[in-house]
Amino acid sequence: MKEVSTLSIKETKQYYDSLTAEDLCNCAYCRNYIREIRNAYPKVAEYLLALGVDIEKPFETIPLEPDETGGIEYLSSQYIVIGNTDGFPVGIGHSELVAAPTSMLPGISMLRLPTLRKAG
Repeated sequence: MKEVSTLSIKETKQYYDSLTAEDLCNCAYCRNYIREIRNAYPKVAEYLLALGVDIEKPFETIPLEPDETGGIEYLSSQYIVIGNTDGFPVGIGHSELVAAPTSMLPGISMLRLPTLRKAG
């Protein structure tokens, strides 16, 4: 796995530690994602944790409508990181984390995790 040493892991972790359940989206799609993502992607969860990111606190999820079995496919999810993201994209198993700067604040980027997966 590629090292991404220019991120501010401490500041990123502080950001995620400051988030509470009330700060997260409470829609059924996001609640399902939060409940399922760590078990569905344990290696990604471990990698993100090393960067200070809590996989159960996405900035955004992008779900499709439930299929005929009630399963939900998520096109991607987004996570906030603080610092330089020059080391991305990073492949983890069958997943890839892609970074993009935001216009919110300098030094803040989004990590996008394409997750085409079904959860019931």
